[in-house]
Amino acid sequence: TINPRTGLLTGIDSVYLYQGFYQLMSFLYKIQDLIFPNNVTNIYYSYRTTVTLLMIIFSSNILYFIREKYKDKTNNIVFYFIQILSILLVGVLEWSHIYWGSFMLFQIFIPLYFIVFNEYKNNNKLKYILFVINLASISLASSSLFLIPIVCFGFFVYDLFNKNVKIEDYYFILIPSMIYALFLFDKLIFIILIIILFIIINLFKEKLNNIVNKYLKYVVIILPILFALYGITIKKELLFESYRLSIILLLFNLIISCFIGYLIVKKQKVNSMLIVFLTTFIFFFNPLVAPFVTRFMTSSHVYYRLFYITKNPLIITIIFLTIYDFVKTNKYKKYLIYIYYLLLILLICKYSYNLVKGTVMANNYNISYNYIVRENNDSISL
Repeated sequence: TINPRTGLLTGIDSVYLYQGFYQLMSFLYKIQDLIFPNNVTNIYYSYRTTVTLLMIIFSSNILYFIREKYKDKTNNIVFYFIQILSILLVGVLEWSHIYWGSFMLFQIFIPLYFIVFNEYKNNNKLKYILFVINLASISLASSSLFLIPIVCFGFFVYDLFNKNVKIEDYYFILIPSMIYALFLFDKLIFIILIIILFIIINLFKEKLNNIVNKYLKYVVIILPILFALYGITIKKELLFESYRLSIILLLFNLIISCFIGYLIVKKQKVNSMLIVFLTTFIFFFNPLVAPFVTRFMTSSHVYYRLFYITKNPLIITIIFLTIYDFVKTNKYKKYLIYIYYLLLILLICKYSYNLVKGTVMANNYNISYNYIVRENNDSISL
């Protein structure tokens, strides 16, 4: 099998065997290899003019939707500054490698999942769309096996504290994740259990929903405490080793989580997507819970991909729009609004500089980097 990430005949790991994306790209590569035998460079060109172009169109649609959906929340100039910042904060590597399965999750599938799930509370039939998105994202990247359930858990918590959980819908939405896990771990016999549980949940959904909405929130509250106790008592030395992300990202997530918590305490309306951000940080994405999450849910190699949930273009836009709304209604808004504008400008300048510094200003960048295939020339030669 030709590996889609390199174009080389190397085979792929077992974790990718049940993902249509890799099989499809291998199929396209083999067709092209008949036309351009043993020419890796031509494979790169083909990939860049097909898959990448398609992903650029998809990600552009996501950005366009964000603009159309939320542009009225503030004046046009401020909104465009926020959207520019959201694009820059995603990162140069992530945008330039959008053809990779996991990066497609970051810019396209996770925001799309947020968008549809946010509307699900107003339209129950969207659970079928969420099922399809889940299935499609798993076909694209194995990280969906834990990313999609974590997003789903965030919306579940939001519904739980609003006493609006429909357990049969959440179970249905996550069926693709369960089936993929059975294939991955070679436990297909348990597919019978999935079917039995589906029948039981739908037969007794009213009673189950009453129990869940009434009592389960008390169980949910203690979960992050239990996760943290595991990390502190059993793997204390691995807290930051398991977390493996920058202190700046940790501080950003902590500050935004505290801000969201403040809005909740003040009983202000909080977007459900921000609740997902908060639950992701508290339950899964901080050094205290990292040892538990990496041991039982993700792995140390892909744990960092949780930032796909907390740092994608949609969430960044929602965060800064929410801060803008808070500033505009604050009694000190006359002063805070200028601080907010200054913060936006400084962040845009900072990450624009990072973009330029990492590309055109880098020593030998124009010589060593191939803009068309977006690979280091030494790597292509090798």
